[in-house]
Parts: sequence; structure tokens; C-alpha cells
Amino acid sequence: MMSDMHTPRLALPLLQPGQAQKEMTVNEAVARLDIAVQGAVIAAAIDAPPANPDPGDCWIVGSAPGGDWAGHAHEIAGWTHSGWLFVRPREGTQLWIGSTGSFALFTGVRGGWASSMENYLSRETKWLAQGALPSRNRREDRRLMRRLGQR
Repeated sequence: MMSDMHTPRLALPLLQPGQAQKEMTVNEAVARLDIAVQGAVIAAAIDAPPANPDPGDCWIVGSAPGGDWAGHAHEIAGWTHSGWLFVRPREGTQLWIGSTGSFALFTGVRGGWASSMENYLSRETKWLAQGALPSRNRREDRRLMRRLGQR
């Protein structure tokens, strides 16, 4: 990487005054944006890089990665024309998983990735147990309780 300065959220490399080969820094930033913005991956919790990825293909790396993915547990791995590029997710990152037809949500807890529905149900169940649903709409509350199996 050509720059020691990065944006705080997506770690996009920033240009420095007088920097040579600025196009390399800009190209890396664009590639990172291509992976992170409106994110979609082929599969999640994969520990070994695929043999023949196409540029633009992405995966959520598993907890015990090997090969070119070693040291990048739970990150988003994207194949580019230049090789693997990794994006470290932030809490709240949500990606579409093509192989399962569902979303994954990065929570940052124990590796961090959970299905969005699991996270939603977990939060709603906690609110129900505390008797503190955020909604003040009784019909909506009853509908949610029926959906969660509570009566």
C-alpha cells in the first residue's frame, strides 16, 4: 500500500502530497469501495480461498482461514485483477449471502457474523423478556408476539 493515511471507517487509502504513483492508491480505494458498498458475497464462513475466483467475487472469511486468507479471520475477501483484497467489517456491516439467500450482519461479538433474522429475533426476544417492547402500538406488539410464539 502506498499511503500511511487511511479513512477511519473503510480504511480507504488517502493520497499524500507529492506521492508518486497516485493511481495505485486511488485504484485500491475504488476496489475497497467495490467490495464494501452494497455488499454481496458468494458464501460465508469459508476458511480456504477458492481455486478459480472471478474478479469481483467475495466471501466472508471463516474463523480459521488458511492459504492466502491466513490472518484475515471474519474479514470480507474480494478477488481483484491484482489478487486478494480484504476489508475489515465494522459493527453494523450487512452483506447479502448468495448461497443461502439471506443476509449476514456483523455484530463484532465472537467473530461477529450472524444472520440478520437471528439478530432481530434475539433482540425482540430480549425486549419481550424485559417487558419493554420499543413499539407503543398494541396491535403491532400482539402480531410480533404471535410471530415469536408468545401469547
